[in-house]
Amino acid sequence: MKIYQFVFDGREQLLHYYYKGEALIRKGYPLFLPNTSPEECYVAYPSLLVRIGRTGREVASRFSHRYINGLGVGFDIVHHNRLCNLIDARQPWSEAVAFEYAAAGIIEDCFLDEGGLQPNYHLEWGGCTLEVTETMIRKAVERMSYLNIIHVGDILLVRPQVSQQTVLQVEQNYRVNAPGLGEYTLRVK
Repeated sequence: MKIYQFVFDGREQLLHYYYKGEALIRKGYPLFLPNTSPEECYVAYPSLLVRIGRTGREVASRFSHRYINGLGVGFDIVHHNRLCNLIDARQPWSEAVAFEYAAAGIIEDCFLDEGGLQPNYHLEWGGCTLEVTETMIRKAVERMSYLNIIHVGDILLVRPQVSQQTVLQVEQNYRVNAPGLGEYTLRVK
């Protein structure tokens, strides 16, 4: 299983994507923040999780719902300071976004009929609401399948770009909810 994050702008255009790694924090398990200096921070971005249920290559957007067998909610976890430094230095982002357990969430099984996906999904978190649209999900599946063969169990995290970020703190809980998909609580230790 591989995990990828897809970030879209307000017009549903893909801004960027990045490899998250191969480990999703399991439900009920905490995220252990590494010992860092006070200036450094880890942030969490709420995301819709999409689990791939069929192997495929070059999947057209209109058929992408056939390759999805699970949807859920969770967080994209980023070492923010390191990411900013890597972007400024024009270096690969891997060590800031693909460390162990850099993604967390729950996924519920779903089998989409020919009607496919809902037009939009609302992620509620910290008093804010984010919208992930059907178009974003379809574009993420299509893009990933053009870059690589998508495999059963791969997970795509999809979210709009947000200016507000949640700085993670030890001994705090962070919740994200999507009506119809469930709620996920990230515990930080």
